[in-house]
Amino acid sequence: MKELAVMVILWLCSAVRVCFELSNPSQANAFSKSAVDFVKYLSSTQKGDLLKGEVYTARGVALRLQRKYELALSCYEEAVAIYKGICGEDHKELARLYTKLGIVHRALGKLSRAKEYLEKSLYIKKATGSEHAGVAIGYSNLALVYIDLGEHNQAKKYYEKALVIQEKIYGEEHADTAAIYSNLGNACSKLGLQIQAKECHEKALSIRKKIYGEEHSDVARSYHNLVFDYREVGQHNHSKECDEKALSIRKTIYGEKHSDVAASYLSLAFDYRELGKYKEAKQCNEKALVISKKIYNLARLVITGNLDSTAKR
Repeated sequence: MKELAVMVILWLCSAVRVCFELSNPSQANAFSKSAVDFVKYLSSTQKGDLLKGEVYTARGVALRLQRKYELALSCYEEAVAIYKGICGEDHKELARLYTKLGIVHRALGKLSRAKEYLEKSLYIKKATGSEHAGVAIGYSNLALVYIDLGEHNQAKKYYEKALVIQEKIYGEEHADTAAIYSNLGNACSKLGLQIQAKECHEKALSIRKKIYGEEHSDVARSYHNLVFDYREVGQHNHSKECDEKALSIRKTIYGEKHSDVAASYLSLAFDYRELGKYKEAKQCNEKALVISKKIYNLARLVITGNLDSTAKR
């Protein structure tokens, strides 16, 4: 029975990770609960305790996906206690758990605690070498916390460190490299470094177009970022062109009834106002309002449980 329990637990924990990647909270919850139920069949050996740590981690992942952050913290802390007791302070599993704890604390707005855990995670990761993907991710995670803290200079430094590692590992034409360029551009924009921000956003756009082609949500996002770079230097014709490209992509991907399409119409309305084209600005605002009302009504139907009955009429 114990050997079977081990096999089932490993499968269940793996299934939770897949559900997390697919953003499927109900299935993740079911699989993680089943894994917890099987823990009672494990013997109190080192191997059994390590597996318990894996189960508590999986349960924490499922709870985080449900936004039950306090409960997720408790599970992660249980797993940390197990790994520290068996493996010591600098084990790679602790780096993974400290990252998870940092992310959850950030979601709760506990930024000092988030920073503390992410720094611990980065310290462990760097012990195995300073130039690998885990370290780059560690720098990027810390940068996000510094942005939340309003310390954009620190965020910029960490994104630059992440970028150096990322390019050495994967080269320039990689989705993660594009993401770092995009985030670095945003940090530069917050610091008023508009030329550098624009260069980073253009780089991200170039990479994403090579990887995905024109019709991809990340390409639209890069165009949207460039809108603000052009606005800051008063180039509203260029910002309008970027808004139009982002809008076209989003309409192709999502259709008309989507919040990102509404956001593009609102942004385009701003461009038209700045260019003195008030009629066009009004039309874009009206389109954004129509989409927003449709989205709101759909959300209200889902919340009140009337969606199915409405669809049948």
